[in-house]
Amino acid sequence: MRTQVHRALIGLIVLGTSLALAAPTSAAVGQEGLVPVPNGRYGALWAAQGPCLFNRDGELVVGNTSLLCYGAEKLIMFTVRNRRIVNPRVMLTVTCRYTDGTTSDVTFGPTSNNPDRTAPIPRSGNGNVSWVEEFDSSLIRDATVTVSYTFRRGRSGLASVDVRSSDSESTCEGFQNFRLGDFSGIPSSIFDTAR
Repeated sequence: MRTQVHRALIGLIVLGTSLALAAPTSAAVGQEGLVPVPNGRYGALWAAQGPCLFNRDGELVVGNTSLLCYGAEKLIMFTVRNRRIVNPRVMLTVTCRYTDGTTSDVTFGPTSNNPDRTAPIPRSGNGNVSWVEEFDSSLIRDATVTVSYTFRRGRSGLASVDVRSSDSESTCEGFQNFRLGDFSGIPSSIFDTAR
């Protein structure tokens, strides 16, 4: 009996020591789990031949019409400041289905400039920001826009944009994946000249 009690006490002491040592280890793992997201402007675009906005190398040009130029067709841009997404803006193609049975593809956006639109970036680097865009140039009203993003350690970030709107006359939906790049050299006015 005394031996069994002795073994049980030793077992409890070993278990308690293991638990005491596990706390700092898990805290260290948690710190390592923080995905770094440097401050800066991030974005991506798909371009189609059209108005002079980019040359064939993707460099921003200013009205030089002698170049083969491309206009932004689908794009996303936002700023990261102190682990917060700030002022996400998007433009993409959505498909609208009307109550009379017809459909059409519409360019949604560019969405409004709103520096107050922010969302924190979680420790994992994965998150989303969502808002209702009351008006845009496509005349789609009250569209719910969701930007989901993934920042990865040592690799480029990813983002997807989902747009949905429904009223008594139509239902509009659009979705696009993007690979994020450094947009610090591209002015935010790109949204004003994208069309």
